[in-house]
Amino acid sequence: MIGIATADFHGDVEKAEQVAEKAADEDADVIFVAGDVSDFNLEDPAQVAEEIVDVLKEHGQEIMAVPGNCDTPEVVRVLDTSGVSVHLKVKHIGRYDVVGMGGSNPTPFDTPLEFEEDVIESRLRELMNSTDEPVILLTHAPPKDTAVDKVEAGDHVGSEAIRKIVEEFQPKLHICAHIHEAAGEDELGNTRVINPGPGGTVVVEL
Repeated sequence: MIGIATADFHGDVEKAEQVAEKAADEDADVIFVAGDVSDFNLEDPAQVAEEIVDVLKEHGQEIMAVPGNCDTPEVVRVLDTSGVSVHLKVKHIGRYDVVGMGGSNPTPFDTPLEFEEDVIESRLRELMNSTDEPVILLTHAPPKDTAVDKVEAGDHVGSEAIRKIVEEFQPKLHICAHIHEAAGEDELGNTRVINPGPGGTVVVEL
């Protein structure tokens, strides 16, 4: 199975089109979207999210997405009603269960979808305990103190709860986003952790 990891469009339809083309070129089976599909600063975030979902579906790939901290409640509903959301869900594809949780740990910016660390841990633990299959973890927030959560000023701002869950459950793959300047990869134990960057693409063979 071939997947495309991407994230952080923030309403940029052109970036979504480029991702869809990449998925077609790679003959990918699935596109994983790690949040911030749209943005609360846009005039109509939900309409833009609908357009982006339609663009990503153009070449027939399955779409699995979580909302980001900048996605409004209306965008969360769009992802649900379009059938692509894995936010607080477990969905099966290939040999894997995809466990998803969108939003982020608290930020200084009071964005629409933020959760306290204890909530993140309890919800993810419940989801991870519900499956015996190999897991692909799809979150918006990255794990704390890794190569993929470091902001330009040098601070690590990822989620302590997500790191704890990854270290404990060791999913096969963890796709995250949120920290634009920390695009790249890391490893936590046996788990490959990917932050594809804003509108970026990483091809994953599963």
